[in-house]
Amino acid sequence: SMTLPADKMPLRVKILNAVVAAIKEVTPGFGFHNTLGPDEHGRDRVVRGRIAIGNDEPLPFVTVIEPPLATDQINSRRQPDNTSRAGEWDILVQGWAEDDDTPGDQAYLLCSEVCQRLAQEKRRPDTGPGRGTPYNFFGLGNAIYEYTIGSPVVRPSETVSGQSVFYVILTVKIHEDIASPFA
Repeated sequence: SMTLPADKMPLRVKILNAVVAAIKEVTPGFGFHNTLGPDEHGRDRVVRGRIAIGNDEPLPFVTVIEPPLATDQINSRRQPDNTSRAGEWDILVQGWAEDDDTPGDQAYLLCSEVCQRLAQEKRRPDTGPGRGTPYNFFGLGNAIYEYTIGSPVVRPSETVSGQSVFYVILTVKIHEDIASPFA
C-alpha cells in the first residue's frame, strides 16, 4: 500500500491518522476493557476510510471516516489576501462489537471507551494555556484548537447479525492554511 510522504501529507490526513493512533490505544494495558490494538494475526482493528466491515474482521472493530456530507459549510472569511481558513470539520467514528445477551450493550461499552480515549486528549500534559503550545491535541501542535465529541448512536449492524454498531461524530475546529496545506 502506498503512503503519502510526510512533507506531502495534508493536515486533514494527519488529523485522521492521529485520531486512529489514539483509538488504537484502547487496550487493557491502558486500563480499558476492549482491545483495539492489532489482533493475533497482526490485522488492524482501527482503520481509516471504510464505511462497512466484512464477516471476517476482528471484533471489536472501529473505522474513522468523514460523514457523507459536511454538516456545515466551512466558514471562511472573504478577505482576498487571507489564505487561511478556520472551520469545523466532522469526523465520523464507527465501531462494531459482538452482541451479548442484550444487543447493543457491548457497542455502548466500546463507544464509551473510544470516547474516553478521545476525551483524554483534552488533558494532555502539553495542552492548555500557559504551556509551551497552547493547544497540542493529538500531538498536532496548533492544528486543532478545539474539539467536541457528539452523542453516540447505537444500532444493530445492517450487514452482520449478532453485532451492533456505534456512531459518534468528533467535531474538530481546525486552522488550515490553504497556501501551505502540508504545514
